[in-house]
Amino acid sequence: MIFTKFLIIFVSFVVAWGVADVSSEVPLRLDIYTRSVRAYQGLPLVVTCEVKSGEVLGTVVFTRPGDKKSVLQCDNKFTTKSCTPIVGGYQLSAAWTSGYQMTVESFSLAVDEGPWSCGDSHTPSHLSTVNIRSAPIFKVTHNELPAQKNNSARYFIPVAGVCTSPVPQCKWKIMEAGKSELKNPAGVNTHTFVETCHDDEQANCTLGFYKIPDAFRGKYIIFSVMISHPSIPGNPITPAPSPVLFFPGNNVS
Repeated sequence: MIFTKFLIIFVSFVVAWGVADVSSEVPLRLDIYTRSVRAYQGLPLVVTCEVKSGEVLGTVVFTRPGDKKSVLQCDNKFTTKSCTPIVGGYQLSAAWTSGYQMTVESFSLAVDEGPWSCGDSHTPSHLSTVNIRSAPIFKVTHNELPAQKNNSARYFIPVAGVCTSPVPQCKWKIMEAGKSELKNPAGVNTHTFVETCHDDEQANCTLGFYKIPDAFRGKYIIFSVMISHPSIPGNPITPAPSPVLFFPGNNVS
């Protein structure tokens, strides 16, 4: 009788423990993301899939939007040897204890633009998605630097580019001809004016001053600008500079 009571208590404990263990399981939650949700035709794109909670029971699969093809499959060990490319042009670039980073070697508008997903093959319903849209590659569309003339004491010089995203970075340079750069001369203003166009932005890199700065008087000056943008990594654009402009030593009315 005592043994029977002990057995009943023991079995009840095991069942209760099992139920508690199942109920305490954390559901799988994946997160797929990029540094930027804009991408550029022909350039690399890094996509990350990370486990935020729970456990991957099958394999982690990256799926591209254009044709819904799985392009990279990784086991649940999360090592640098865990992944196998299914489609060429998609490679594992990093792995850590809870995530994989994949590089799209050359972004294609036809198959790579749209909602990317990563998921667990064991539980296909546990998907995470991120919508990646393309943006135009930056180029200069309007440059008034070469048209500058010595006919005014006031200058407003714009250099504009295509509508794209994000806003490019403009770095102006002011050189005294045959000599050194004039850095941050008083009275000279540089600014990037931005106008929205559809889902993108158009930037106007501008340099201006309302009267001849003292640093320019009696000197020959050249203006130029260097423009950087994520769509031209490592290859900033330097449009044609101004001609050599002479600024007299006295005020110009």
